[in-house]
Amino acid sequence: MFKNYLKIFFRTMRKHREYSIINLFGLTVGMTTCILVLLFVRYEFNWNTSYTDTDRVYRVQQELMFKDQTGIYIRTGYALAEELKKNFPEFEETAVISEIWSEYLSTSDELTFHERKGFYADDHILKIFAYRFMEGSPENALAEPYSIVLTQELAQKYFPDQQAIGKFIRGSNNQLMKVTGIIENLPFNLDFKPDYLVSLSTYEKVNSWKEYNDLSNITNPSFHTIVSLKQGVAKHSVDEKIYNFIDRYIPDNDKKLYLKPITELHINAEETNDYKIALYYLTGISLFVLLLACINFINLATAYSNLRKREIGIRKVNGGNKKSIFIQFIGEFLFFSIISIIFAFVMAELLLPAFNNIVRRPLIIDYLGDFPFILMLLILFMITGIIAGIYPSIYLSSFQPAEILKGRLSSSTSSSGLKSKSFLRKFLVVFQFIISVTIILTTLYVSKQVHYMKTKDLGFNDDNLLLCQVAGEKIDERYKPVREKLLQHPQITAVSLSANVPFHGTWRREIDWQGCAPDDKVNARYNVVDYDFINTYQMEIIKGRDFSRSHMTDNSGCLINEEAWRQFGWDDPVGKKIDDNQYTVIGVIKDFHPWSVHNKIPPFFMILQPEDFNNANIASIRIQSGNTSQIIDYVNQIFRSHFPKAIINVSYFYQGRDYGTEDIWKTVEMIFLAFSIIAILIAANGLYGLISFSVQRRIKEIGIRKILGARISHLYYIITKELLYLLLLAAIISCPLGYFMCLSTPGAYKYQLQPVDFIFSIALMVFTAIIATVYHTTKTVLTNPVESLRYE
Repeated sequence: MFKNYLKIFFRTMRKHREYSIINLFGLTVGMTTCILVLLFVRYEFNWNTSYTDTDRVYRVQQELMFKDQTGIYIRTGYALAEELKKNFPEFEETAVISEIWSEYLSTSDELTFHERKGFYADDHILKIFAYRFMEGSPENALAEPYSIVLTQELAQKYFPDQQAIGKFIRGSNNQLMKVTGIIENLPFNLDFKPDYLVSLSTYEKVNSWKEYNDLSNITNPSFHTIVSLKQGVAKHSVDEKIYNFIDRYIPDNDKKLYLKPITELHINAEETNDYKIALYYLTGISLFVLLLACINFINLATAYSNLRKREIGIRKVNGGNKKSIFIQFIGEFLFFSIISIIFAFVMAELLLPAFNNIVRRPLIIDYLGDFPFILMLLILFMITGIIAGIYPSIYLSSFQPAEILKGRLSSSTSSSGLKSKSFLRKFLVVFQFIISVTIILTTLYVSKQVHYMKTKDLGFNDDNLLLCQVAGEKIDERYKPVREKLLQHPQITAVSLSANVPFHGTWRREIDWQGCAPDDKVNARYNVVDYDFINTYQMEIIKGRDFSRSHMTDNSGCLINEEAWRQFGWDDPVGKKIDDNQYTVIGVIKDFHPWSVHNKIPPFFMILQPEDFNNANIASIRIQSGNTSQIIDYVNQIFRSHFPKAIINVSYFYQGRDYGTEDIWKTVEMIFLAFSIIAILIAANGLYGLISFSVQRRIKEIGIRKILGARISHLYYIITKELLYLLLLAAIISCPLGYFMCLSTPGAYKYQLQPVDFIFSIALMVFTAIIATVYHTTKTVLTNPVESLRYE
């Protein structure tokens, strides 16, 4: 019997090629979309899961209570890790780790590389994260000062033809570090993914720190405190115990401790809360795309059911019952799904390299190593096949043989069955268009979101700006002749020296202000700049004045931004004091973004660079467009001639700019755009099949109407009017649905959808419907009526 069913299935596919190809295309596209998107979403949710005992690893974070607001510090003080281990037996290990944002490593004067993925860490981190050592021992690799652990990739990079263990690498501060371990290359989806690890004691030697180890600085947000709980210890019980732990060292403080699971750092970070929601959106819409393919399948299967009515009638006359007919057709539809699944995985493999470029992830389909995920996809697709095939199978098996063999087209329910069938088809078409228009509206919203991030006024001009970072030598009085020589170049218009620049990091501290309550403080960002910083970045002073060399008192002056002014509540900020009366406000800068536009602008202040240029190592250079490579060479030459032992790195401002969540939203935008295209393709594919069936069924009617003098335009209207009415109904429903969906969509701001957005979405679907139907409609209305009525 199975062999017979299989033979009939392939015979039917050959006989109705157009119908088969349309259905196969729709299901394959829907399944391919699900494979790629679910692969990406699963990868993101598996971030930080490759560590040993991941479910017991946490980062200790600080909750800051300020007035009616709550803030989050993801970093803590250095001493916290050791104090937690001493006081709470629930902790198996506690460790300290901190990013090395930018480091120049070298093995010789000729071989120098700029590395951005390094960490200072104590030796306990190797027990928590359990990096796999290829050479060396985790027991002592980071125990001594000036020790460095490399990944296999970095070891090969610096020591391509020799063993790296025991060799020395020079850092930015000219410190020689001994290679004490080689670890296995790490997977991409880790937050703490070092190319190299430097012992934390090295940081102490290089920076001569003492205050960080002081218990009074236990809340100083400078380091990540990573902990692992003992087996069987519940997170909530530890949270309760450590919540007020800081009070032991700093009474009446406004900071509380809690544990953040390491697995949630990426998808649910406080700085990018919206990413987790965006992943749920992507998952939901990918399933809706699969649902669109199901709707197409159901519509086409029921529409084309009349083509097999005689086969069903003969089978029933020869003893076939409703159950056997149902099993036959559900089997055919499932087999159709299996073919679609095979094609979908082939398409996914072919499209995966391009998809990886879009999402910037090294995704692979691991059929054996990731079998549970593959099995989940197969089950999902088989369920899809059952859902898509169950109604057509019930409908087909309900035909009455007597009615069929008399040439009638009704089911057992006669006219009510026809009405039910017609209503379901119309409902599914409307539902299909509602989904498609909603996806298009959401895509427009996300595109506006990304456009906002690209074009948002940053509060400064980042065009034609170079950054020169100096490492390995302290900038001192030699900077003055460097600045003078740089300004002699005809295409260099401004030069500034500062500790930080926007999008490359800031410093943070709590400050009070004149007129505040005794316990009131604000968590502010700040920068140390020179007299030319505001001019170089073309920032706007909206009140007061800029730093000036003609005002000797500016060494104790400061500039604040508008947000700080608002929070301080002053009528006139000029002349007011901040930070324990250390600094006098001389001016207010128009608000600017110190990091991604996705984040709220914080209170910010700038103080003047001391005469010894302490802490400053970034020169910002504004240039005129043209001959940029020559200008970079000139800047390199000038700095190297005055700082011969330093490592000099000159780059465009945007090359080091941290776009943060802007990159995430660009990825989401690309995926949503792909969703829209796929939804349109599937909808057009289904409409093409439906209109093909419809015009074939009405070809004699059209022929008679033409003989009776009907105009071509009227024939077009007759064929497409029902479709246009369904489109209108879908538009009425989808517009408010899309509007409310976009309101709930996460983002940096809430863009209000404009009437033109709704008009465009609906017009696009109408245009798609016209394109999908124009071929068969035109072919039918232009057919000679003699041809269609020849055998009547």
